[in-house]
Amino acid sequence: MVDDQPHFRVLGYNNNTFFFMSLRARQVLAVSSSGLREKGNLLALAPLQYWEREFPSERGFVGAAVDRAVNALIEACYRAGVFVPERMRGRGAWWDDGRVVMHCGDRLIVDGRETDLIAIESRYTYEAAPPIPCRADDPLPTSEARRFQELCDMLMWKKPIYATLFAGWCVVAPICGALVWRPHIWITSAAGGGKTWVMDHIVHPALGDFSFAVLGASTEAGIRQTLGRDARPVLFDEAEGENKKAAGVIECVLALMRQASSETGGQIIKGTISGRAMSFNIRSCFVLASINETVKQHADATRITVVELVSDNTPEGLEHFAKRVSPTAQELLTPDYCLRLQARAIRHAGALRRNAETFAAAAAERLSSRRLGDQIGALLAGAYLLQSDGVVSAEEARKWVAERDWSDQEEVLGERDEEKLLAKIMAHIVRVDAGGRTVERSIEELISRAAGLGVDQSDPVSADVAMGALKRRGMKVEDGDLLVSNTHDALRKILHGTRWEAGWERSLKRIDGAGRSKKRRRFGGELARCTRIPLSKIVDEE
Repeated sequence: MVDDQPHFRVLGYNNNTFFFMSLRARQVLAVSSSGLREKGNLLALAPLQYWEREFPSERGFVGAAVDRAVNALIEACYRAGVFVPERMRGRGAWWDDGRVVMHCGDRLIVDGRETDLIAIESRYTYEAAPPIPCRADDPLPTSEARRFQELCDMLMWKKPIYATLFAGWCVVAPICGALVWRPHIWITSAAGGGKTWVMDHIVHPALGDFSFAVLGASTEAGIRQTLGRDARPVLFDEAEGENKKAAGVIECVLALMRQASSETGGQIIKGTISGRAMSFNIRSCFVLASINETVKQHADATRITVVELVSDNTPEGLEHFAKRVSPTAQELLTPDYCLRLQARAIRHAGALRRNAETFAAAAAERLSSRRLGDQIGALLAGAYLLQSDGVVSAEEARKWVAERDWSDQEEVLGERDEEKLLAKIMAHIVRVDAGGRTVERSIEELISRAAGLGVDQSDPVSADVAMGALKRRGMKVEDGDLLVSNTHDALRKILHGTRWEAGWERSLKRIDGAGRSKKRRRFGGELARCTRIPLSKIVDEE
């Protein structure tokens, strides 16, 4: 009875919640078993006339009639089976069993054809939301698409490769939900260097209303809750970590971006006051803009590509901007052009996905890092789509990679987590009493003095004083090695506020030649297990 009618579709159940698609609202209604008895919920599913006709009663649609209706709904949900809320999809581009589905809020575009939200045959549920302008017809031809790359090339980038990567991001970001890997970029420049202009006059027009723009005070929770189930690019301007609180906000946003990068990035699980967890799958490409980027973790550095603008306040530079860059952006990036640029990405999303994989393989081969290859591959696939709508060959992808400068990426790979940790400890400054006066020395300098290596013998800090200062901080020099306590409170204070504050020994053991000391050692009265690091990894043995 309730399975075949024109008002709603039975989706199923999950625990004590029952799910229906209202064919009038084009939205999912989730109702508890007790909530089904509320007449307002029933009327949201179908008009009163339907319930009175299907469940007649002399007293009208009350009492036993409502009971029979609720029973029919629950039985129908059980027949439909368990409903998975994670399969609900909001606005944005999605890959759906080999098809590209663009959810525009009020309609779908499936492989280039407009489709009603409830007409698609899919294991996913697409529900209505406020409409956003999007189209798949009349995509830009290659000759016009190339003009966007030419505009990006006009900007004053520190390196030419930045223009390619930036343009590639602008192409793939509107279809972020349909990508296997979602790349992020961070635009930096000195104050007045043009980053905000680029965000306002290139990024935002190119992405249009499909993007979601926020400012530096926005939090991870606010971004996550506003996105909901949408797969939309996020524009984050003024992403400055000027103080501890602001830095903490940015760190949480970076964690959100980390999860969003890959299709297998896992869910974000948040507890609720009801005692039931809520899960979130973020499928967005992010662009951040600030004076300084604050990417600290290696995991973030391989997911976020930093592109830097430089200031040119010479008469020639100002004239170049006023007479070429600004007029070209204004003339080129009309709403129609930008919608057609997005339509090109939608129309060729299948080729773009294949090209991203091909470029990723070529970049991984060049950089010896699959994750960095995925990041670069997606950006190059976007840039390639501005030059061709075909499928790139492996040989051509290798040629594209070989012709470009990857020194930034090689530097990222060279900065391993354990090396950053060791550098952090070595740079820490200690105040030492040397012959009745207080002097300052870095941990590295104290190690050199304690080991008698490469230190001016006129230094007032003796080897014994240096060793004593190290022991009080959980370190000591012994038989050509530095021994580092795994638990010393002084080390914990040195690393306070960093990701190594707890469990630093795991990272230190990854240093070449390092390992666990067989015996416990005493550090300033504390007996503790420790990690042994060759002095050759710390100081020059001269």
